[in-house]
Amino acid sequence: MKVSELIELLKEVDQDFDVVVSSDGEGNSFSEAGGVSTGNFDPQYGELLDEDDMRDAELEENCLVIWR
Repeated sequence: MKVSELIELLKEVDQDFDVVVSSDGEGNSFSEAGGVSTGNFDPQYGELLDEDDMRDAELEENCLVIWR
């Protein structure tokens, strides 16, 4: 999902709702979102690189992360 797609979905939701994040694809547990950040996600390995790793690999941010 792209940020632009998320924004369009969020426009249809009550702006006073809490944001809740699932722990996994099956919805085994949920918690309130604790914050957001950006990073570089490698879908092949399922890894999110931090600032230092991105700098070392000369990579730029490519994703929005919603934290629990």
